[in-house]
Amino acid sequence: MNRRHFLAKSTVAGAAALSALSPGRLFAAGSASDQPRLRIVHSLHAPQQPGPDWPNKGFDFQPFMDRVARELAQRCPGFQFATSLATGEAQAKQIVEQDGASGVDGYVVFQLNCWNRVVQTLAATGKPVLYVDFQYGGSGGFLVYTAAFLRAKAPNVGFVASSNFDDVVAAVQCFAPVKKGGSVADFVAATKKLRTERTPRSGDLACHADPLRTLAPQDCLQRMKASRILAVRDQNSGPADPVLGIPLDFVSFAEVNQAWEKADRDAAREVADRWQKDATLVEGVSRETLDSSAAFYLGMKEVLKKRGPMPSR
Repeated sequence: MNRRHFLAKSTVAGAAALSALSPGRLFAAGSASDQPRLRIVHSLHAPQQPGPDWPNKGFDFQPFMDRVARELAQRCPGFQFATSLATGEAQAKQIVEQDGASGVDGYVVFQLNCWNRVVQTLAATGKPVLYVDFQYGGSGGFLVYTAAFLRAKAPNVGFVASSNFDDVVAAVQCFAPVKKGGSVADFVAATKKLRTERTPRSGDLACHADPLRTLAPQDCLQRMKASRILAVRDQNSGPADPVLGIPLDFVSFAEVNQAWEKADRDAAREVADRWQKDATLVEGVSRETLDSSAAFYLGMKEVLKKRGPMPSR
């Protein structure tokens, strides 16, 4: 490939990346005015995650976003949908400006990465907003931002967090009464009612006796000072300033990875066997992942052992 071909391909790729994060298409001209018009907004860094963040570097969000578009179009036939991606407030504002003349009735915001501030700008429009958690990937931001909406008593924000997509579909259908003359408050109340009805009731809450043995304050302080905090945050290793009198050591990613690689795989399989035997249910986790997690567990025990004596239990 020569330089001219490289620049041409790079230009096309760059345009594609920018268009993927643009406000998205408008609704079809002349479409039925009695159908709720909703914009689906995915709040994330990029369709394929460019750096370390939940769920993981390189994670491909596109299959999930395609599923959202496909299932909502199929299962909500009385609605019209447009889809956009936004990384933060600036692009959220562009979406709002674009929607000013398109008659958008509400927003469905999926928090795919944790801390992208998109839903706040859309909620500020006063239009009904359904805020949806993407489990684990966006859950940290979803919890914090939903708590802020609840504290502020946001009158137009409903929310849903469920591993069952049926719950998301049902929550989207709560927009329908608004188009028929209902209020935004009716929409929020409907999402709350739905969420309450679909939350499983508690089962048997009987617990095994587990008496708690407490320490006197001076003994607790002594034990804390004899302990050690190991913090894994980057490639740096070494001692750091104590926290509340507790010694603190930084441990590098490389040391943790090396401990995982050196872990005894036979011993790890035995640990994984025990986990699987003692668990009520293991779901959505392959045996390979279970064995690897057990190896990581054994590796971390070696890191703790290497870093010095820990208090007896």
